[in-house]
This record gives sequence, structure tokens and C-alpha cells, in this order.
Amino acid sequence: KDLETLHLLLLIIAADASPELLARLTEMEVIPVDDGRLVSTKGPTIYNVGADFRGVVPGARTLHSGFAGSMHQTVSGLLQRLGVERTDGPQFFRQVLIPFLTGPEKPPTRELLQCTRAAREFLLSLEQEKREPL
Repeated sequence: KDLETLHLLLLIIAADASPELLARLTEMEVIPVDDGRLVSTKGPTIYNVGADFRGVVPGARTLHSGFAGSMHQTVSGLLQRLGVERTDGPQFFRQVLIPFLTGPEKPPTRELLQCTRAAREFLLSLEQEKREPL
């Protein structure tokens, strides 16, 4: 119910979002993420990704799956203007998953296994020609 109300509010705001209003919205915690919090677009990037990558990379902020699944196109456009990055699997793989797996800090074993499984499943789901650029 709360997400529906937030969605309606953002839909109304999107109808007449001036640059000044957009600037104020980036400071406000109005973006629902998968861990249940509302956050602002200040700080780490918020990704609107497919279900395959939700919750896979610890610390990667992803748009709440229920909210994203029922989001009106106008709200999606507003969130993009606020800085939420709509991304497909290959882009998320390159920008978030690979850096997490190859970074200087060794992730905990459980998180490493979760990310490795997600990467493997994602790569297996791609057609051969789409795998080459990765």
C-alpha cells in the first residue's frame, strides 16, 4: 500500500517536474530500494535492473522489485531524470558485478558464491555472440 501511494505521488510530481523541483527531489529520500528503505539519489548509484541481479551484489542499490515491476512509464522517466540508472544485464555485469568480484577487497565467501552463481547463470543465459563483448 505504501509503495502504491509513493508511486501515485511520483506520478503526480512527474506531470509538472520543473528543474528546481527535480533538484530538490534528488535530496529527498523517495526512491524505494530492495532492502526496504527509501533513499535519495545522492550517494551510490541506484540501478533499475532485471530480477536476475536484484540483491546479488552486496551494497549495490537496486530499485525495489515490486515498485519497479508495477511502475508507470512516466515514473520511470522521472526516476531516470533523478539519477536512477536503468540498466540491462550486460551493463550491470560490467559496471557492478565484475568490479565486485575482482576488487582489491576479498568479499565474504557466502557473498562471493552468490555473485559467482548469478554471473554464471547470467552468462549461460546469453547467446554466444552476446558473450564475446563481455
